[in-house]
Amino acid sequence: MTLNFFSDIIESLGKIFTALKGIKDIPKGTRMEIRDMLGGTFTMLNSTLNMIIIRLGEVNRIEEEAAFIQEVSQLQYGNTWLASERAFRLCEGLKHGLREWQNLDQSIINLVSVKNWDELKVQMESILKSESELAYFIEENFQKLAAIVSNSNSLDVAAVKKEVTDLQKLLNNQRRILMQLELDMYNML
Repeated sequence: MTLNFFSDIIESLGKIFTALKGIKDIPKGTRMEIRDMLGGTFTMLNSTLNMIIIRLGEVNRIEEEAAFIQEVSQLQYGNTWLASERAFRLCEGLKHGLREWQNLDQSIINLVSVKNWDELKVQMESILKSESELAYFIEENFQKLAAIVSNSNSLDVAAVKKEVTDLQKLLNNQRRILMQLELDMYNML
């Protein structure tokens, strides 16, 4: 299972940091501006990853096989994720961050690789095609898990548990990379 949504954003953030590291004299006020903007993006991404990881953990802890399979099959229904997205306002952080990126001091933007800068904005904009884009991303990945249980005549519960665990590990790995990137940002800025 691939999680391009997160890995692309994390990769773009990493490229921005690489470019920012090359700038020697970022004014203190601008440093704080960049830190605040990126901090909101990190918070949103971290909250999203945590929400999915926790949900997968809840499902994986179900010991009774029929209840576990039932719960995995229910992951595909997006109403829960649409409601969660609204409750957590996950996309609002990206909208605000994108507005802030667009208003950032032009002198700093000129010092950073325009290609890298634009890449991050493109990634952020692609997420924001609609209010529910993030929820649909989560739903799509959960549908893949649910398809495993609905498309099998002879169900191997251990294999399904492994799929859930593997997705959770993949998300945890993305979260660790994101957290390291955030620590790097705070150390740099």
